[in-house]
Amino acid sequence: MITVTHDTVICWSDSDGCYNYILQADDAGTANVLRKANGKQLRAGNKYFHTPYDITKDADGATRLQALIAQETDSFRLETDSFLSKYSSYLYFLLGVAVWFVGMWLWQWTKRKYSKM
Repeated sequence: MITVTHDTVICWSDSDGCYNYILQADDAGTANVLRKANGKQLRAGNKYFHTPYDITKDADGATRLQALIAQETDSFRLETDSFLSKYSSYLYFLLGVAVWFVGMWLWQWTKRKYSKM
């Protein structure tokens, strides 16, 4: 899923051979569904899905697209739920503290070594 940051025209197929689907509310307005992009302007903050699958050419395309969306959702969840992504700021802080302590120890060690000369 790609979120646009400013109003952008989204075409059905791109030059890289991929196809675009726009996340829109269904006819009842109760759920979001993916629909083919039609070359109109997409407002900032909305999302579209960029994929190599063309569900209009393949009889099983809709099923394959749903599987791909599930795979993308799982990979995004794994990426955002990992230990490093959740606690990266704390880990960088602890790394900085460790580097500071090592630097202080080296400074004291060299100070003692060269003061005896």
